[in-house]
Amino acid sequence: MAGREDLRVAKTKDAISRAMVQLLHEKDIHSITVQNILDRAMVNRKTFYKYFRDKYDLVEQMADGLIKKIFANADSATILDQLKILDSHGLDLIYKSYYDNKDLILALWDVRTENLDFFKLLQTLFQEYFFEFIDFEPGDSKDLAFVSFIFSTLLLNSLKYILESGKVYSGAMVRSEIINFYRILLKNPTGKKPSQRKV
Repeated sequence: MAGREDLRVAKTKDAISRAMVQLLHEKDIHSITVQNILDRAMVNRKTFYKYFRDKYDLVEQMADGLIKKIFANADSATILDQLKILDSHGLDLIYKSYYDNKDLILALWDVRTENLDFFKLLQTLFQEYFFEFIDFEPGDSKDLAFVSFIFSTLLLNSLKYILESGKVYSGAMVRSEIINFYRILLKNPTGKKPSQRKV
C-alpha cells in the first residue's frame, strides 16, 4: 500500500515539475503564477502546497534534483580519468546525462531568484571540478581562478549551444572540435585579427 502511495506522490510531483518546465519555456519565472502551474498540471491548490511552499521552492527542488542527477557520477574515477584526456567514451557518458535532461536544463538555464541562480550554480560546480579534471605543473598559470572561470564559461556555453542545436554530438565530435579550437588559437597566438576570407 505504501509503495502505491509513494508512486502516486512521485507521479503528482512529476506532473507539477513537467508543467513548470513547459511554462518556463514560454515565459519568465516571475510571470508564472501558481494557478498557471495548477492548470497545466491539472492538480488542485491543496495538492501543490502539500509538496511546495511556492513556485520558487518548486524550481529550487527541481534544480537540486537535477544537479544530484547529472553530477551523480562526477566523482567516478573512470569518468574523471577519461575526461582528463578528453576521452570520447567519457564525454559520451557525461553528455548522455545532459541530453536525457535537456528540457529541464534549458528551462532552468535563465532562472534567477532570491535563492537560485541556475547558471551561476552550474558555473561554480564546473569551476570546482576543473581542478580535478586538470593536472597543473608549478608555473602553469599565475591566476588559476581566472583559468577555471574560462573553463567553466566555455564548457557551459558550449553545452547550451549543443542542447539548443537539436543535433546530437558524440564524445568524438566534441573532442575533435575542442582540439580544432585549440589548434586555431595556437595558429594565432598574437591575437591579431585574421584576414577576411570569403565564405
